[in-house]
Amino acid sequence: MWKDIAISFEKQQDGDLLESIENDAIKNSITNIWKTLQGSRRMLWPFASPSWGVLFEQIDEITARNIGELLLQSIIEWENRIKVKNIHVTAKPDNNQYIVNLTYTIITEGDDSIYNFLYVIKPI
Repeated sequence: MWKDIAISFEKQQDGDLLESIENDAIKNSITNIWKTLQGSRRMLWPFASPSWGVLFEQIDEITARNIGELLLQSIIEWENRIKVKNIHVTAKPDNNQYIVNLTYTIITEGDDSIYNFLYVIKPI
């Protein structure tokens, strides 16, 4: 069983920090990887997804494919609890956003469940 601290740093009723457990912990971790700007973590400056560099390109399918490849690279490098089945990024230029659909399995003994994670990226 995996536990991570929730990215929001919310507190539970007893005053402890809210925890993310199992699949929620993995989603939290992936969100942290994708939202972290490379170089912003002092002790681990390579931690991040290099996708930030292409977020301000034209919002189209070519850029969406590039973002998908960069996001996949960052998952492979920083999140070893999952095996990615598929990642697809769709450009939504009218809404100024990308929709990321990630399908994966959790690497544990006897768990062959397939999980889906939908994530929205909105360039500023």
